[in-house]
Amino acid sequence: MKLLLVTPAPNVTESLLGYVLRLSERNGYDTPWHILSFAGFNQREMKTAGFPIQKLASVLGRSTAELEPLSYRVQDGSKSFKLLGQPLGDSLAYRPLRLSKPAFCPACVDELGFIDAFWDLSAAVACPRHGHRLLESCSICANPITWYRPGLFQCKCGADLRDVPLEPVEPAVVEMMQIIVSKVHGHTQLPNFISRLPVAALWKLSLRSLLDLLNTLGNYAIAGNNLDKSSGTCIVSAAVAVLDNWPLNFHTFLRKFDQSQVSGIAKLTLRKRFEAFYVPMFKKRKSAVDFTFLKKEFIHFGATEWGEGIVDQRMIDGMETKQRFMSKSKLAEFVGVDKRTLTTWASQGKIQIKSVDVGGQTRYIADAAPLASPSIVEGLYLDERAAAKFLGLPVTALSYLKASGHYVVRHMPVFKRGYHQADLMSFQEALCSKSVLIAPMSLGEDTLSLEYVMQEIRFWSRDGKGAFIAAYLDGEISSPGRTGDGIETIRFLKTDVVAFASLFRMQASKGAISLQEAAKIIGCTSQAVKDLIGKEYLESSPAPAGLRVTRESVMRFVGKYACLHGMAREHRTTVARLKRLCDQSDLDMLSIECQNTSPSFYVFKGGCAQLENLLSNDRPKKQVSAVESLKRYLENLQKDDVLLPRRAGSPNLKAIAAACNFERSVFYKNPDAQSMLLEFSKGEALRHRIRLQCRPIDALKAYLANLTMTGTPLPRRGARPNMRLIAEGCGFKRDLLYSSSEMQALIEEYSCD
Repeated sequence: MKLLLVTPAPNVTESLLGYVLRLSERNGYDTPWHILSFAGFNQREMKTAGFPIQKLASVLGRSTAELEPLSYRVQDGSKSFKLLGQPLGDSLAYRPLRLSKPAFCPACVDELGFIDAFWDLSAAVACPRHGHRLLESCSICANPITWYRPGLFQCKCGADLRDVPLEPVEPAVVEMMQIIVSKVHGHTQLPNFISRLPVAALWKLSLRSLLDLLNTLGNYAIAGNNLDKSSGTCIVSAAVAVLDNWPLNFHTFLRKFDQSQVSGIAKLTLRKRFEAFYVPMFKKRKSAVDFTFLKKEFIHFGATEWGEGIVDQRMIDGMETKQRFMSKSKLAEFVGVDKRTLTTWASQGKIQIKSVDVGGQTRYIADAAPLASPSIVEGLYLDERAAAKFLGLPVTALSYLKASGHYVVRHMPVFKRGYHQADLMSFQEALCSKSVLIAPMSLGEDTLSLEYVMQEIRFWSRDGKGAFIAAYLDGEISSPGRTGDGIETIRFLKTDVVAFASLFRMQASKGAISLQEAAKIIGCTSQAVKDLIGKEYLESSPAPAGLRVTRESVMRFVGKYACLHGMAREHRTTVARLKRLCDQSDLDMLSIECQNTSPSFYVFKGGCAQLENLLSNDRPKKQVSAVESLKRYLENLQKDDVLLPRRAGSPNLKAIAAACNFERSVFYKNPDAQSMLLEFSKGEALRHRIRLQCRPIDALKAYLANLTMTGTPLPRRGARPNMRLIAEGCGFKRDLLYSSSEMQALIEEYSCD
């Protein structure tokens, strides 16, 4: 039994439900339900993983085997599920598919001509090719996208889904999408890109394990954050944020998780402290064996970074991780000294020992990092001044970084003073690793080198330069790149440096701000601020260098006066015009004489509303409305017997908006403009027999048929067909001619004739 006239074969990576929608559109139906009804489907059968492909095959005249690769269920009598042959397991409790709430990338579908099966995954929250979020709802009717619509790009309300702007997503999310889509398509080679994700470990996971990991880790990450737990976007984005900047973000997640646990009795071991995370993640799930990389990093975190407890030796055995935190008695045994000696060292600040109350008993956790063995600490030792010179940093900055813990001491024994060369080199590598190597010519004049910041920028604080480097290491300040291998070549945006230095200067001057900052708040010039200080409208404040103004006096002034210069800039007019309006209405103004420039004028805050009202009434009449402009444009087209500019059968909104001298967004926001254009387009289509929204292949056939009918030769460039002119005549992009072998064959056949 075959009921459909047009039955194209499915594409290799096509979504099964997307294939049904494409079939419906090709056969001219306004919803796929007509096809499903013919095939004997129940209401809910289409949007379930148990979609019966044999029913669909019966109305296509195709075998079930042709549709089996697209099926979501393994067709061997088992209860297993799959996606393009990739196993999804025997249960969908972890909700890997989102069949009832479709979402997709219009740009990808426009390029491919079909909906990829990748978009059937709940974890597919962004486009791996274009880097933006997926289309989930119509911008015109605001309703969610549904499978029961007229076509791939047409909403139930009639809107073209290709015109919806989509916001970009974080690079790490795009990289995760590239990994997932490669697994869905069965690629055997790791995607080639530089990433801060643990790409090698993630690539070893099966598709099912990777989806399970994202779902589980994402739910842990958003717990207690008032985020929508039912949102796949929230869950996947949260999981990727934990895996990004690997393994530092994972360590941060574990610390937050530890702090969120509420227990009446403290627990000494890592296993007991993180039981609510460890057992569900690594013990009670089928995918636990695949999460070895995560478990190893969890144990490494507890042994070397955590510091709130100890790791049972049985967990560490077989791993390369060396235990940094241990009990006081075990550390004394390891070093070969008495426990009382460790207590003495702790009182002298040479080591750290933390006390923990466990079940009414006090236990001690000791940090073994300062007690490195002699074999580790061989090398060159430098005093503080020599070490600072070695790095190219001020002594005060190095001292601050060591005290704050950003400079990590791993090779200095507790009994020695100074700095070890190996630690200094590690610190150099840490600084350089956070800045990518780039060509000098790719940087503009808006950047400053670390060497310049350390030598020329004044922070008015002993800790300022060290705090700046600490903020860079913590990710609070980013670097656009470095031009060499040394830390002195690390570059920073000038705006970031100025903002950070201004903060420290304000602290050093007890909250006072610079003249430039005061001028920005008031809306005047720096010279005007000086004159306001001279007239005692503002209060100056002593500072290590330069003249500064107290923030309190600035806020009092702007609470009482408004600067005409700032108002003129805000309303895109002139100070002279505002002053004229004030004079005509007898509004009180404050006039301050300025040195070497014209006076500055300020109006009392109580008169601002009146002045803005006067300015509004003083303006010329508004221009012609967008609807009126569109109406005149359409009337002129009909009068001159000229057709609307179209693209693939639909009105070209961009070209029409440009001709009417307004933004294309008018057609999305103004119902009158939408209705007027739609009615005109329908009438024109009936008058001239224009086929709306035709496929590219149909547009090409119609174009070639018109050439034959009119006797017009095929456009050529030399001896070859001119693809650009042909594509323009068909109303689509030239790329489609190169990507479609069928259209190339049509052109070649026509050219030969």
